[in-house]
Amino acid sequence: VDESTYTNNTVAVPITLGGPDLAVASVGWTGQPVAGQQLSLWLVETNLGAVAAIQSYYGYWYDEFVLSSNATLAGAVPGGTLTAYNYQNGLPPSGSYVNSRTWTLPAVPAGDYYLIGVADQYNWVPESDENNNTLAVPITLAIPDLVATSVAFTGQPGPGAQLTLSLVVTNIGSGFASNGWYDAWVLSTDTTLAGAVGSYITGYQPSVPVNGSYTNTTTGYLPSVAPGSYYLIGWAGYNN
Repeated sequence: VDESTYTNNTVAVPITLGGPDLAVASVGWTGQPVAGQQLSLWLVETNLGAVAAIQSYYGYWYDEFVLSSNATLAGAVPGGTLTAYNYQNGLPPSGSYVNSRTWTLPAVPAGDYYLIGVADQYNWVPESDENNNTLAVPITLAIPDLVATSVAFTGQPGPGAQLTLSLVVTNIGSGFASNGWYDAWVLSTDTTLAGAVGSYITGYQPSVPVNGSYTNTTTGYLPSVAPGSYYLIGWAGYNN
């Protein structure tokens, strides 16, 4: 269109673009937190913003769980992060969802830590406030302590002889032990593992609660060594 002027062909009005605001409302778990053992975790994430939270390129985003020595992400312990995929693309204003995972906790010393829930771990969702994406809650980790309390055998000991072996183990630690392990019976020239001769005889054990005991019994063959005086050592959780 031929006009007398083109300088008045546009008009501007103020507009404010609202954005989503993902925040972690709560973080928790079920069961006893034990270092090196599995724990069921969950976080509740909500959208405090004025518009839906949408990741337009991938169609999803990731949340995260962090085990930390303090209330910050900088204090994360070695192996202390778990990425949690989120299927809730298009979270509306005031909407929320639960992200839950089962995690084998890092094998750290028993003590007090923080479990941190992180919303939108990689900042893929443009938000009006990126400073409220984490929530830290205190968590105390227990740890098991397996103690070999007695070892015995039946049968006639001799080089290469078959014996029925038993080992009584007690968990005197503050946490349960699970995930399975092997105990061992070791023939030794002295009372230490350093004097071990021949191969180990092993027996599997799946779990034991706090203050619980079990008897591991197996049949195995002694090493073919010279006749003489030795020690039979019971070793709880020899494969750690």
